[in-house]
Amino acid sequence: MLFLKKKRQYKISFCTTCMNRLFHLAETLPQNIDDNRGYTNLEFIVLNYNSKDEIDKWVERKMIGQIEKGRVRYLKTTQPVFFKVSHAKNIVTKFATGEIVCN
Repeated sequence: MLFLKKKRQYKISFCTTCMNRLFHLAETLPQNIDDNRGYTNLEFIVLNYNSKDEIDKWVERKMIGQIEKGRVRYLKTTQPVFFKVSHAKNIVTKFATGEIVCN
């Protein structure tokens, strides 16, 4: 009798930080979600790092379905005045639940 070992599907967290770059997020996030539609055990975490553009409204309009499915998680901080890459990545990574974390 042949037993097939089931491959483990590691959970992947894709972490994105954004400050005043909605135009980049609006182009890349939907594409990344679409490119990974066949892999179910993942999450996209987006941190709004005190953006002054319309990220909140865009996420509410365009990503609500993905948020409801648990595919996208949206975080926001209103404290930073300037973008600090390491600080932003540390914040978003704290919220990752995957075994593999990608920034």
